Amino acid sequence: MPDKVNFEVRLSTNRNKILGSFGEVTGALRKSDAGLVLHDGIEFSEVYADVKIGGKYRPVGVFGSDSNAGVIDITEDIVRGADGHPTYESLTKQCDTILVDFYEVLTNKKQ
Repeated sequence: MPDKVNFEVRLSTNRNKILGSFGEVTGALRKSDAGLVLHDGIEFSEVYADVKIGGKYRPVGVFGSDSNAGVIDITEDIVRGADGHPTYESLTKQCDTILVDFYEVLTNKKQ
């Protein structure tokens, strides 16, 4: 048996174009019996998409298909304190921005 390796496939569009909404893109991915994402017959344990949330594109990770959880990566947008941990203020700012965007999308109302 060959050693396991990290293998990445990237689907992208030209500048200012989109592959579709997050729901459309994730709905197009097939799932294996083991809960992994299938693309062209290859199983992937992780899938990421750059999704416009809070006025900017953010990486959103979906870890396997058995999970309903996703991860929005805010690493580049937080401020770290002297102890190296994110500051509460920078976390709440990012959370507020994301939640307002979710609200506006779900209710079709601008804040």
